[in-house]
Amino acid sequence: MQYYGDTVPRTRGWLTKVPAITATFWVIKVLSTTVGETFADYLTVNVGLGPSGSRTS
Repeated sequence: MQYYGDTVPRTRGWLTKVPAITATFWVIKVLSTTVGETFADYLTVNVGLGPSGSRTS
């Protein structure tokens, strides 16, 4: 942390980056989870991989 003259820390730049990084993280996490779940469903239903008793209908 840098101090300038009056010994007050300058953290405004750091604090404004945190929400952007957090939002980007959650967008990437949701998209990757959605793609992974969709691909797993495709493999289970169309290819026949996965647990055979997972279908409920």
